[in-house]
Amino acid sequence: MLDEAGPVVRDAGRMLSVSAEQVEPVRGGRWALEAVVGHGTWWSSAYLRQVASRVDQVAIMSYDTALWSASAYSGFVRDEARAALAAVPRGVELLFGVPAYHTDDLSHDAAAETVPAAIRGVRLALPAGTPTDRAVGIALYVDYAATPADWAAYRSDWVEPSASGR
Repeated sequence: MLDEAGPVVRDAGRMLSVSAEQVEPVRGGRWALEAVVGHGTWWSSAYLRQVASRVDQVAIMSYDTALWSASAYSGFVRDEARAALAAVPRGVELLFGVPAYHTDDLSHDAAAETVPAAIRGVRLALPAGTPTDRAVGIALYVDYAATPADWAAYRSDWVEPSASGR
């Protein structure tokens, strides 16, 4: 489907973009994780590579991890970003969807999964903390739930990190 949609979308002057599930944290580990939670929510790096090679942009949904602390969440995002950077071809834009909503449930701890913690994780995966050889970005999900503090963190931690000394 993506092979057929790509030329049509691009001929119309548009970009073909996909929203991707989280990348399995350990190669082959998704099977164990799926057995624990009872459903599949992770893509293998190989599957991500196959999908990404057919599109112009991939957005990895980096939230709803059920992690309990900001440092654990940053580490998860770092590992996920490293896997995605290795799997997604350099010519494909890579976005990381980060949580800008503040509800708590079994899969999301609003105190742990924060915009600053997610951005910290992405920066830890990048050479020198900044994208150099490819288009990498942050996408706040959902923007209409983002607080002024979320937008301030986005600006200071991602858009203008040198201004904040990061």
